[in-house]
Amino acid sequence: MFMDSCKSEQTKEAFNDSIQGTSEQTKEAFNDSIQGTFFGVSFGADKDELVKKFAEKKLIPDKYSTGDFLSFQPIGGQRYTFGGLNWEHLNVYLSDGKFYAILFYHTLKDKAAAIEEGQSLLNYISAKYNLAKEEPKDSSTCLIYRGKSKKESEREVAVYVSRYEAVNETIYYGTFLQYVDRKFEATVSEEL
Repeated sequence: MFMDSCKSEQTKEAFNDSIQGTSEQTKEAFNDSIQGTFFGVSFGADKDELVKKFAEKKLIPDKYSTGDFLSFQPIGGQRYTFGGLNWEHLNVYLSDGKFYAILFYHTLKDKAAAIEEGQSLLNYISAKYNLAKEEPKDSSTCLIYRGKSKKESEREVAVYVSRYEAVNETIYYGTFLQYVDRKFEATVSEEL
């Protein structure tokens, strides 16, 4: 399903833009439930548990990881499998030390190929989840579809294609599958 592509390290900004939602949403798509456990680790787990369990699947944090952002690479640089699909990269996001978001992705240099791959991913994911098209909030996002959970009201799944600049200043297009549980995402106190 997915094409070979170049490695990229800079997707944190693209992820942050995608979880913010869009300025205009065409409609919302609700699902009975959305995945919340990945490689044996559930949303809300701490960093140590997450790193240990991912290592069992031969995924280790790379040099781009920080305290609240973990970029995992397969041991040996090979692709890894999740959901019956082969992936190149994997990012995990922590808030107050708790696992709240995960991003599976591929990078390509060609926009048309990335959109085609994104459409293929969308078709595959749509077989399981109801997803609604959203209007991108900026010109870097080519397409975005999102679904929300009825039961876990703060859980979301999204498929999107976005342009970004890597640390080496090369422009890439990423094809992303994202899961978020906002229940574990820290917010600013209401007292402020």
